[in-house]
Amino acid sequence: MPSFSSGVGGKVTVGTTDLNIRTWSAEEAETSAETTHSGSSGIQSSIHVDRVITGTVEADWDTDANPRLNPPNIITGTTVRIRAYIGTTGKTFDITTARVTGVSVSSDVKGKVSYSFTYTSSGAWVDPT
Repeated sequence: MPSFSSGVGGKVTVGTTDLNIRTWSAEEAETSAETTHSGSSGIQSSIHVDRVITGTVEADWDTDANPRLNPPNIITGTTVRIRAYIGTTGKTFDITTARVTGVSVSSDVKGKVSYSFTYTSSGAWVDPT
């Protein structure tokens, strides 16, 4: 019988700062180079070049842990360490060097201030096991 995990209790730590997140994502992808040639009999071929992990974090603005300050230093172009925890399983994506590629801040006049940021890995990471 399958056993599923809940996202409740999950968190994102940037450097040493825990963020008040709503959601996070991590997408792994591969870059390949096409190697199709006259001898490939009309079938496209390619080779693996590298792997990358990209993602988004959506969080609530915490005035006690301002995301723009250092830490956690969530500013486009900076590099940070991201650990994305999968619920309360103790498993994480540990991205030692992630480049912040975009930041968005939203201020709801009938609600709270929130922000999100996107990231791309720069080097290896540790998969949750």
